[in-house]
Amino acid sequence: MESNGFSLHTNVSCARGERKKLERLCRYITAPPIAHECLKLSDCGQVVYELKTPYRDGTTHVVMSPQERMQRLAALVPRPRLHLTRYHGILAPNASGARRWCCKK
Repeated sequence: MESNGFSLHTNVSCARGERKKLERLCRYITAPPIAHECLKLSDCGQVVYELKTPYRDGTTHVVMSPQERMQRLAALVPRPRLHLTRYHGILAPNASGARRWCCKK
């Protein structure tokens, strides 16, 4: 299944004794979200992130302070007890037409 540039394959399993396959799967699911090879520290103390593919405007690197990098990473962590799936439009909990759409009376 592919959606928005991400591929998802959920039919993955390891039989007993398949250590190589299990190791490969564990390495895949524990991979960090940002490759360490793409991050460098400049001479002036700025964090330089090399993009995998250039942006449309030709940008190949993003430069930020270490504090800004931490702020960006912290923004990705969800708050405690926060639902990660949000519904909008007709599927929203308080949508005006939601009852008419899902329940026939």
